Amino acid sequence: MFTATAAVAALIQASPLGSLGQYTLILPHGTRAWPTMKRRLSELESSLSSMSPISATAPGAERPASTTAHTTSTAATNDATPSSTEPPKPKPPPMDNEDTRAFNLIQETLQSWGSHHAPFGGLKALLEEELWPAERKVLLGQTFPAILNFALDIEALFLSPYESKRVHLLRQGERSSIPLRLSRVQVRCLLAHCLLCTFTDRHAYARHNYPQFEASGLLKGGSSSRVAKLRMLLNYFQRVSVEEPRGDILLLRRTVSNIPDVMEAKRLSPVRLHPKGSIEVQPLASHADFANKYPGGGVLSQGAVQEEIRFACAPELMMSMLFCEVLHDNEAVIVQGAETFSDYTGYGRTLAFGGSVHDTTTPRLPTGTLMTEVLVMDAVKEPGRAQFRKAYCERTLRKALAAFEPTALSSGETVAGQPLFPVASAPISSGASTSAAATASLPPSTPQIQSWPIATGNWGCGVFLNDFHLMFMLQWIAASLVGRSLDYYLFETKAIDVPRLEALVHYIQSEDMSIGRVYDLVLTFGAETPSHELNNRLIDWLHEVLVPRKH
Repeated sequence: MFTATAAVAALIQASPLGSLGQYTLILPHGTRAWPTMKRRLSELESSLSSMSPISATAPGAERPASTTAHTTSTAATNDATPSSTEPPKPKPPPMDNEDTRAFNLIQETLQSWGSHHAPFGGLKALLEEELWPAERKVLLGQTFPAILNFALDIEALFLSPYESKRVHLLRQGERSSIPLRLSRVQVRCLLAHCLLCTFTDRHAYARHNYPQFEASGLLKGGSSSRVAKLRMLLNYFQRVSVEEPRGDILLLRRTVSNIPDVMEAKRLSPVRLHPKGSIEVQPLASHADFANKYPGGGVLSQGAVQEEIRFACAPELMMSMLFCEVLHDNEAVIVQGAETFSDYTGYGRTLAFGGSVHDTTTPRLPTGTLMTEVLVMDAVKEPGRAQFRKAYCERTLRKALAAFEPTALSSGETVAGQPLFPVASAPISSGASTSAAATASLPPSTPQIQSWPIATGNWGCGVFLNDFHLMFMLQWIAASLVGRSLDYYLFETKAIDVPRLEALVHYIQSEDMSIGRVYDLVLTFGAETPSHELNNRLIDWLHEVLVPRKH
C-alpha cells in the first residue's frame, strides 16, 4: 500500500511535470493545427481588447442592487430552490451591436477547429439573460482577452526540456507513487485551452479512456445548469486575470491491491456526524468527491450533482480530467492545492451561480500552495442487493482505502525537518456535540488521530443508488484501517436516524470492538437478510443486535 512516507519522498523528488513515458498527452501547441490556432487566437484577442468600455453611469449599465450576485469569504452550500413567492428578477437590457459582434467573433473562431458547429447557445444565454451591460463589457473586453493570452502562454509554460510538447499521463495501475505537479499558472493555461476547445488531438492512444476536456457542452448550453457552470468557469478566469495564482496543483493516482489483514488488531476511529453543513467548507480535511469513474463526471456537459458542482466551483480540479485515465475498481485520485472560486445555490436542474468566493482562511505551504485535498473516488452504479456481497464490499473498501491513505499533506509529516502544518488531535467523539463525560468513557484503545480528518458523506447514495447505511459503515471501516477520523455529512437525509447512529457508534467504541468483528456483522446482515428488508436497514439491525435495550 502507498504510505505517507513514500508520499513525502515523492513530494520532494517529483519533477515539475514528472518524467515522460510511452503514453503521453499531446498539448495543443504540439499539433499541426497550432500555427493556425495561434494566429486566430491572437486576432480574436486583438479584436476583443479594442472594445469600448461602458460607463458605470450609463442607464441600465449596472446590475440592480437587489439582484447583485453576492461575494462570500468561504464556500457554502445552499440546496434550497428559490421561493415561488419571490418576485421575478429583472431582465438585463439586450446586447448592443458591439457585444453581439464580439460574441459572433468568439463563436466563429472556436468553431473553426474541431467539429463543434452547433450555436453557442449557452454563452449567448449567459450574456443575454444573466449579465448586465457593464458585466458583459468586462467579460467580452477584459476577461476573454485575458483567457486568450493565458492560452497563448502555452509555448512559454510548456517548453524546454519537453521538446516533444508532451506531458505524461496518470494511467491505470501505473505511477501510483509518482505525483504530477503543475504550477497554478500552468493550470490556468490548460483550463483556457479547455474553454477554447483546442485539445483537438488529445492523446497518443486510447482517447476514449479519458474524460472529456473541452467546454463545448457548456458553450452550446441546453439547460440553466450548464449556463451556471459556464458562469462559474468564467468567474474563475475573471479572478485569476486580476490576481496571479500562487503555488502548485498536485495529482496523485493510488492503487490498492489488498485489504490489510489487521482488522482484528485495530479499533474503529472517531466519528463526528454533521446532520447539516457541507463537505467543502471544512478546513484542514481531506474532502471526498463522490466521483464518476471518469473524473469530473459531466461537469463540462449535463451533470449538476455533487462532483460536477465541486469541479465547477473549483475548476483547478479539472486537471484530473485531463491527465487521469478512467479509474479501476481499486484506484482513486488525490488532487491537492485547488482553490474554490464560486459559490452555488440549488442542485441538479436548479443549480445556479451563487457569487464569487474569496478564500482568506485556508493555510498555505511555504511554496504558496493551498492546503486543500480532494479525494476522487467512484462508487458502483446501481448495485442493488449485490452491494451487500463480500466481493462488492471489498471493492468499496479497496476504493476507499486508495482514497483515504494519508498523504504527506494530510498526515503532517515533515519536509527538511519542518512540519507541513500544525496538527491537532481530532476530537474523540461519536457525534458533533457529544458530552465530555461520554468522550472520557471511551477506552484507551480508541485511536488517537494525528492527521487530517476525512470529510465525507453519502457516497454513491444519490443517482448511483447505493445503500446509505452500508456506505457509512464501509467508509468508517476504511478510515479506521488507515488510522483517520471521519467527519460525516448527512445532508439532512431521512434515510439515517442520527440519534440511533450516534448511539451505535458510541457503543461500538465504548465496548472496544475490533474492526473485524464489526465488518463480520456487516457481511452477516447482507447474507442473512431477505432482499426486501435490506434497504437502509443495516444501522437499525446493528443497533438491535449490539446495543442493550434500556428498561
